[in-house]
Amino acid sequence: MPQLSPSVEVVIVDGGSEDETPIVVREYQKNHSAITYVPVDASVGIDDGYDLAVQNSSGEYCWLMTDDDVFEAGSV
Repeated sequence: MPQLSPSVEVVIVDGGSEDETPIVVREYQKNHSAITYVPVDASVGIDDGYDLAVQNSSGEYCWLMTDDDVFEAGSV
């Protein structure tokens, strides 16, 4: 995650995924303290998911995206 810096926070809202998301996130959190993981028991939908992400963030600005968005190098 070369684009992470002290000024970038990542909030992951996991709406009841059935894959390895919790394990993968925990591995990233070991090296990046700016990652917040918000597990939700069931799919909450995009609007509620975005609300949860904003509620669990501490920054002044939020860049909201879904799991299939792709970052270009240097985009953050």
